Amino acid sequence: MSQQTCIRQGLKPVIRVFVVDHYPLIIEGVRSLLKHEKDIDVVGSATNAESCLQTLMCKKADVRFFGRNNRNRAWINACP
Repeated sequence: MSQQTCIRQGLKPVIRVFVVDHYPLIIEGVRSLLKHEKDIDVVGSATNAESCLQTLMCKKADVRFFGRNNRNRAWINACP
């Protein structure tokens, strides 16, 4: 359902979030915090640049959450 359709039907659009961090525990923590939010859906996660790029080629995300300590920040700009 598109955001426009949701608005016309009076439904609140869902925010799609993609989480990237090299620590799986951080990813699970973010997922755990967001799972109770009705208007947020974690659509995927990645622990490295390659899996991030591959996954985001197939999935749409409104928000990309990158961990603060990602060492190589150059690839962050390459993520679609």
